[in-house]
Amino acid sequence: MAKITVPLQSELAKLKNPIQIMSRYELSDDVVEGIVKCNSYAGQILYSTSVSTLSRSREIEPYADKPELRLKSIKKLRDNGVSTNVMVKPFLSGITDLEINSFIKVFNKFGVEHCVVGDLFVDEIIKAQLFKLPDASLEIEISGDKQVLDCTSGESYEINISRKMLEFSSLLEKSGIKAFKKSSCVNSYILNIPNPADYINEDPHGYCIKCGVCEKK
Repeated sequence: MAKITVPLQSELAKLKNPIQIMSRYELSDDVVEGIVKCNSYAGQILYSTSVSTLSRSREIEPYADKPELRLKSIKKLRDNGVSTNVMVKPFLSGITDLEINSFIKVFNKFGVEHCVVGDLFVDEIIKAQLFKLPDASLEIEISGDKQVLDCTSGESYEINISRKMLEFSSLLEKSGIKAFKKSSCVNSYILNIPNPADYINEDPHGYCIKCGVCEKK
């Protein structure tokens, strides 16, 4: 079960700021209830989980709960008025894209309306581990550019380039699932307010999908 500190979350929610919670585990009913109680207005809390593969999750995310269990929690929260988001992140070219039909099917089953499809960031250690996967059809093509991850202390990683990621996002969109590149954009889209990150005007990494929210005055 996810280790989410509901009392701390409750205190933060009182400030009325938007909150994002992320977990790779199934949530207990008590945790779901606690999150629902903290959600004081529509869109205040955005709960996210991440899934890179449905069929090979034991190999790639061995310390996380099965994707179906994580998505079950997504549905419980969504059914109780909490905004939700699934991060297809990192996108593994040659693995994730081969499961597009399964992703659409399971997203529809659990009521997933928004997702973030994110790049694979690698260094030599990550690449070595990924290429150890048995029967891997994984494709890694490095652009030469480096980017700092939001969640790291300044360390930069190489970016895997994949046109398949754009095709994957396009197919999700055609099935009625809104695909973004940043979770903050999902927040802004749900709240119908411009993203403070201002990607529409300054977007060196190509995060903006022109969803229209930031164009509103």
